[in-house]
Amino acid sequence: MILVSAISGTILAAGLALFLEFTHETIYKLNAYIVPPQTSDIQSLTTPLLLARQIIWSQSPRPAWTPNAPQIPIIDANSVYYKFEQVLISRDMQDRFSNEKHSPIRFVIRKESGNTITLILFTHDPEKTRDWIRDYTNVVNQTVINNLASDLRQLIDDHLMLVDQAKRSMGRIHKQRITDHLAQLEEALGIANVLGISARIRQSPLSPAVVPLYYQGSNFLRAEIQATRERRTYEAFYRTIHLREIEEWSRKLRQISINTSDALAAKVQIASGAVPEKLKPGAIVIICFGFAIALSLGIFAALVSNNIRRTRP
Repeated sequence: MILVSAISGTILAAGLALFLEFTHETIYKLNAYIVPPQTSDIQSLTTPLLLARQIIWSQSPRPAWTPNAPQIPIIDANSVYYKFEQVLISRDMQDRFSNEKHSPIRFVIRKESGNTITLILFTHDPEKTRDWIRDYTNVVNQTVINNLASDLRQLIDDHLMLVDQAKRSMGRIHKQRITDHLAQLEEALGIANVLGISARIRQSPLSPAVVPLYYQGSNFLRAEIQATRERRTYEAFYRTIHLREIEEWSRKLRQISINTSDALAAKVQIASGAVPEKLKPGAIVIICFGFAIALSLGIFAALVSNNIRRTRP
């Protein structure tokens, strides 16, 4: 009984193996390798950064209201590649892309020695999966580059905002100083008129630091007041050497352009002519598996039959 069951199971397993051999769809394993970008691949990001980091303040002490913008971070190949890896393994990115495109059966990401990332994909259609790899990595690439460019543009805009605010602060401070200076000149003119001082007093026992303003004489004071009130622009008279530096920095920041059309966050290496690895079970494996199951069932059936015969009266 056991032998008959084993033989029958083996025959059935062999038939099943032949059936699967001709009808079962083959599953392929496909590998793709991702490596970090070269310096030239992110040049369109690093060049604007270098320009934005070129602060041209002079060595003299700065007033408290001079803009002290935060440092712009450095972008290099390693930092860009790290961001690429984070987006690549993002479940949200994978799910969103898989819903829009033909996706493989299974998608595994493995970090190799060094910085190489291996994509392991199992699929029924290797050609479509190759296209899927290219499309997916292109989307990840574009997402990373666009995010970096957007962050960089925002940093530059923030610096411009600080520069513009500093320039406006200089203008307000200087105008207030002019108002204060005019008040001092008018008061000194009144005193000079009362004292009858029309010409400048050149000889004085007082030190230059404490010589009163009305010693300049009413003629000088009237001319100074008139010139100050008729002044068309105040920028040339700002009491700071930083105004022109701020204007130059602002001009440089506004000239920075970010063109990332040729930028890459990573490079994908996949051989279009590579033969994928077949992963379906072989016919011998199926026959052996079927024989083992059939033998087990035969032994179980024989034991049950023998037990039934023993219990009959």
